[in-house]
Order: sequence, then C-alpha cells, then structure tokens
Amino acid sequence: MPERSNISEHAFDGEAAWAALPAHVQARIGAAAVECGVALGIAEHAEYPAKRSGEAAAIAAGELLREAVIGYDGVPETAWWEGDLGAPGTFRVPGCRGLRPTRPT
Repeated sequence: MPERSNISEHAFDGEAAWAALPAHVQARIGAAAVECGVALGIAEHAEYPAKRSGEAAAIAAGELLREAVIGYDGVPETAWWEGDLGAPGTFRVPGCRGLRPTRPT
C-alpha cells in the first residue's frame, strides 16, 4: 500500500502571502531575514570565533524569522496548511520561485 503524502499538490505562494501582510509584519520579517542572511554569510566565510558566533546568530535569527512569519499576526495557517482541525492535513511547501535572481531591465 503506498504511503499517504502530507505534501499538498499546491505550492505555498510566498509572493501572495507577503503582499497580504501588514507593513509592521513585513518590517519585522524583513529585519529578521536580513539578520539571518548576514549571520549565514559570516558562518560560511569567517574563521573562528566569528564563524561560531555567526552560526549561533543564524539559529537565533532563524527562530525570530519563523516566529515573525507564522506567529500570531504573520502568514495565516491556511496559506501553508490544508486540513481540518483534528485530522491530518497537507502542507503547501514553498517552491522558492520568488527567490530566483532576475536580470535588470
């Protein structure tokens, strides 16, 4: 018997979710994302002890980012999860299509 998938056939649409967020939530997510990106860059490129500090900061910033995105006033659960309370649902996994670099016009 095939295993039931918990992945939705629909991908999470980050661009639509971002556009629906209020400005104060976008600001909080943006700040956490920038800190996370910088911390990951330090962790990747620095020697110790800055490397260790960058790794720790990336974990902390990732937690801040997660809370800002899916916290109480972030992206609604219905944007990334399909299901009914008390029943197993499926998750809309991000396709990361909005992260592809574009050429300047």
